[in-house]
Amino acid sequence: MIMVSACLAGTKCRYNGQDRANNIIVELKSKDKVVEVCPEIIAGFSTPRLPCEIVGGTGVDVINGQAIVVNNLGEDITQLIVKGCYQALESAKNNKIKLAVMKSKSVCCGAGQIYDGTFSRRLIPGDGILTVLLKQQGIKVLNSEQFSFVEQLKKNKNISLG
Repeated sequence: MIMVSACLAGTKCRYNGQDRANNIIVELKSKDKVVEVCPEIIAGFSTPRLPCEIVGGTGVDVINGQAIVVNNLGEDITQLIVKGCYQALESAKNNKIKLAVMKSKSVCCGAGQIYDGTFSRRLIPGDGILTVLLKQQGIKVLNSEQFSFVEQLKKNKNISLG
């Protein structure tokens, strides 16, 4: 079992009511090989919802109390978002997850890149809150592009990467 951002599995849970379905993940979902999570939905937010970004840092800074999460109206939603991420982390632990595939750019699932907190669509290096929590537990985290690349390598070369 792998944990995946629910939007990558085809669930229309993104802030704009859309998904970011990844064909390989959708196929794995059809074989009951994924645990889907959307920390924003777990936290009680609706779909669609206002976009949000981390202001003042990255996911690690939010966890350390040095940055906040706000929506595009400037409302501080840090507490709810962090709660949803910790609940998603519990799901990872309960399912003995060793690998997670997260969607880049998200305040929660961002893997490798997140928005810079200015709502200008500028990206900065860093991870979202859930991704940081997963990594702290020793769970390998890939973004969807990395995962697709690895899966294609395995398929085309018939190799095992771990």
